[in-house]
Amino acid sequence: MYDLVIIGGGLSSLIVAYEYLLHSLGSVVVLEAAAQVGGRLQMTEDGIDVGAAWVWERDNPLTMDLLKKLSLKTMTQPGTHPSMRQSRVIGGAASITKNLSDIISNSNSAGSSNLGIIKTQTEVTKVTLDVKTGQITTTTRDGSKYLSKRVVVGAPPRIAAKITFTPEISREKQKASRDTPAWMSKVGKVVLRFPDKWWSVYETFGSLPVEGPGFQIYDASTTKVNALVIFCQSPTGVSESTLKQLVVQQLVQSFGTKAGTPTGVDLTLWSRNPHINENPSDFKMFHLSPNENLSSPEWNSKLLFAGSEAAKRHPGFIEGAVESAYDVMTSLHSQCSAN
Repeated sequence: MYDLVIIGGGLSSLIVAYEYLLHSLGSVVVLEAAAQVGGRLQMTEDGIDVGAAWVWERDNPLTMDLLKKLSLKTMTQPGTHPSMRQSRVIGGAASITKNLSDIISNSNSAGSSNLGIIKTQTEVTKVTLDVKTGQITTTTRDGSKYLSKRVVVGAPPRIAAKITFTPEISREKQKASRDTPAWMSKVGKVVLRFPDKWWSVYETFGSLPVEGPGFQIYDASTTKVNALVIFCQSPTGVSESTLKQLVVQQLVQSFGTKAGTPTGVDLTLWSRNPHINENPSDFKMFHLSPNENLSSPEWNSKLLFAGSEAAKRHPGFIEGAVESAYDVMTSLHSQCSAN
């Protein structure tokens, strides 16, 4: 039996697991349906973010504090005004979740009572509370069962809405979960690498001058590679190879033939990732607003909810994911102290 089961292996989930172990609150297991943890913090092999990428140093104190704990540094995003202090994590934002998962996985030292386990390709289908004993059973698609005192749900709202909870969770939370798409679930990112950096940083930050599937561009170059990243829509019925071609054509129309010879093109479509978005045909853009029904606890606070969408102040941002995790940890600290 575990002290805590965490459903989902995104940023919020990993922070909760990390903090739970750091403060010696007990044993924890993270159950992730995908083949790797990190949620929407993913990157290419050469360190280019294909999910969330930016932090705002002035406005994201929780994220900056986390980066400091993990010995990660930032670089100013080329093309932005210095007053914005808009930055990227050196080595990619996915370095945050990689470092966290490494710490959690390495927590199982000999004689340690704070067991931390991460299981991937482990999809949760049911969570059941025994109202007499207070014990919670989390069941996965292969029939495995994980017993715990508490559960934190860190999966995207619409993915979490597919889980059967017994007793049933509130109707307000059910509706909020069904109505809230995961941030970035409507878009994709195209990474284009070039042998030479032919662009001005100021002309390659913001909206593209020519219409097409791409709607925003930024310089994602590192010390190892010259790269541009384009946010793109993901129209139904368009193959990934065709979408890549359309984005390159749009880039040529915007900046000339020099943009037409990338040495490599990668495409990540979050809209077609079944662990992020349950409806690939629903690709309209949207903006998140705080919704307390997403973060409110259930089952006398034995069932808690985390994630960027559940954040009360910065939903949809890395800071929101960090904020939500710390809010959950406040509740867990309080419960453990009371026990």
